[in-house]
Amino acid sequence: MYMSDRSRITLFGQGATYCALCAPLEVSADMIEAEVAVRNCAIGNAQWKIAAGPMIDGRPNPRSCPHDEGRRHWLVMRVLA
Repeated sequence: MYMSDRSRITLFGQGATYCALCAPLEVSADMIEAEVAVRNCAIGNAQWKIAAGPMIDGRPNPRSCPHDEGRRHWLVMRVLA
């Protein structure tokens, strides 16, 4: 991942077991998981994985950003290592 991509990943919601991010289309799922892990390195014995399946409202994960057609929203879940 290029630093320019990393700096353009926006974490807009976080709880103890989830993160919601907005990222450019070219950012891969692996890059998303790695970025969440870096930003949450203080939480021990946990990994962060893209949530499987659609979101609770039926929309896909990732889904298109409603504000910028060049971006997607991702839901990432914390899992025990």
